[in-house]
Amino acid sequence: MHDIAKKAVREYNVGNKTGAEKYLKEITDESYVVIEKLKELKEILLSEKKQYIH
Repeated sequence: MHDIAKKAVREYNVGNKTGAEKYLKEITDESYVVIEKLKELKEILLSEKKQYIH
């Protein structure tokens, strides 16, 4: 994601707002993927924790 953000900034700095917006949309899409993966990880950790709680 950091590389995509750098590309967005680079495009914006050279005056290519359309290119910058394209990269910002890509960052947004990737953010949703990361959030979903974190939710999945949370569920896994909670289910693992339940086995130790009596």
